Amino acid sequence: MTSLAKKLAGAPIPLYSLYGRVNADAEPRFVHLGALEQGNENRDWNILAHRHHDLYQFIWVSDGYGTVELDTRTLHLESPVLIYIPPLVVHGFRWNPGSEGLILTVAGALLGDLVDQSGAPEIISARDELLVVAGNTSRRSDASEIKGLFESILEEYIGNKLCREVVISSDILILLAKIVRLRQSYRNGGLTSETFLAEVEQRSTYRRFEDLVERHFRERFRVVDYAYSLAISVRSLDRLCLRLAARTPSQIVQGRIVLEAKRDLIYTDRTIAEIGYGLGFDDPSYFTKFFVRNEGVAPAVFRQAGRMREGQDG
Repeated sequence: MTSLAKKLAGAPIPLYSLYGRVNADAEPRFVHLGALEQGNENRDWNILAHRHHDLYQFIWVSDGYGTVELDTRTLHLESPVLIYIPPLVVHGFRWNPGSEGLILTVAGALLGDLVDQSGAPEIISARDELLVVAGNTSRRSDASEIKGLFESILEEYIGNKLCREVVISSDILILLAKIVRLRQSYRNGGLTSETFLAEVEQRSTYRRFEDLVERHFRERFRVVDYAYSLAISVRSLDRLCLRLAARTPSQIVQGRIVLEAKRDLIYTDRTIAEIGYGLGFDDPSYFTKFFVRNEGVAPAVFRQAGRMREGQDG
């Protein structure tokens, strides 16, 4: 059990009814705060796609990563992650076991009241717009502010202080304002909600490509094989890699092979032929030519120089 789950498990009488145990008609103004692992561990960290008719969810993942389904999109996200899900958006999750975070669920009636009370047209108009902020697309200062808001809500939720309802309501409204600002900052940078999600998708696809390279670089996968595994065209993969890494897919794959070759040459006693075979080269001479083309020296020369440096450092 994570520290967040332990804190929530020790909470006093809940401020509002628990999500999953509430009759929305009888109690339409509830709030529930739960640890990410609650409800995930019993389902193998796999929450199937579903939607809520009158609930808003704020999902904060402080540590970990996972796959998220949002309507027709599948995103691969890594922390820090903030997802704001309005009613009727189809969503499902498969988080990596051990991921940590909080899920704040707010009844539509309560959130509607808070939005109306704010009187801010920006919050009113953005209330039902999906938002995803994750990993490299999030700024450190934004992540710090969001983390602070969730920590404040957590402290009030598990405590029994005076006016806790007021503080939690205020924090929810501030969180909504932060979401509006995040959305506006992306628009100022030329990103709408749709293009921002496309940006997240592109980074997700690139991350999947990196994972595939890590799994298959020894098998001499061709670029077309990687593109097929990602269900995109070779041209799309080429554009994606140039945009996010300033290298072609071939250069990225070759760079990974060279890195492994260097490690083997310096830190193992395998022969150059064995290293070449292990990296998918049928002929040692092909491996030598490949290494010279990328590093400018023969494998044997690189090994000797590398081990001399290691000896001097030691």
